Amino acid sequence: MLRSVTLGLVLSVLVAACALFSEPIPAGTVAVQIVVANNSGQERVVSVVSGTDPTGDAIPGAVQPSDAFPANSEANVTLYVPVSGAWAILIPGWGTIPSIELTSIRACRMLVIDIEADAGSGGLGCGTP
Repeated sequence: MLRSVTLGLVLSVLVAACALFSEPIPAGTVAVQIVVANNSGQERVVSVVSGTDPTGDAIPGAVQPSDAFPANSEANVTLYVPVSGAWAILIPGWGTIPSIELTSIRACRMLVIDIEADAGSGGLGCGTP
């Protein structure tokens, strides 16, 4: 009896601890696995915005596990993009990448955001960085 109570207490603590470290999934979004290749020579922040206005508000938690990418780095991330309506990927100081249809995203084996040193060069595509 004491063992089952202890086990239940330990599991409860573990579940609570996991909740502290993972961000919630934004409502009305779908997960997209992506590689961010930051070849720009400086840190870049990637966010997802609703609509096509690059000055729009970023969707909180839309880039996980982190939205900051050090210079000359590559990372696997999950983007949470809206299921319906327009959206864009915003990279301040570099540019904006307009949304593509989810069917096109699913047809791609590996989706890559390639951030080059020249503002706006690179972009979103299939393949390897």
